[in-house]
Amino acid sequence: MQNESMNDNVIIPYKALSKENPNLYLAKDKKTNRNYVLKFFPYQNDTIPQSFINESYLYNITHPNLIKVVGTRKKEIITKDNKQVLAAITMMEYAPYGDFA
Repeated sequence: MQNESMNDNVIIPYKALSKENPNLYLAKDKKTNRNYVLKFFPYQNDTIPQSFINESYLYNITHPNLIKVVGTRKKEIITKDNKQVLAAITMMEYAPYGDFA
């Protein structure tokens, strides 16, 4: 699943969401002003992360109580800690009021 709404010129990550998971970022669509969550899966040894593959099996499941995956990218160069790294990316709906716990 790759979505044109993940255009690099439109979706801008601007805030880390979790100290426990440094690969989750709040991002804003500049055209619609809508918030999304970007989850980065850094490559290891130029190999797509198994965690991205495992999660991708769940992306087509739809239910009103599940966060919707809006788009994915299997191979992108991102800047993290002032370094360029290869990563897979998932873009999800943003739930501003947290989880159900």
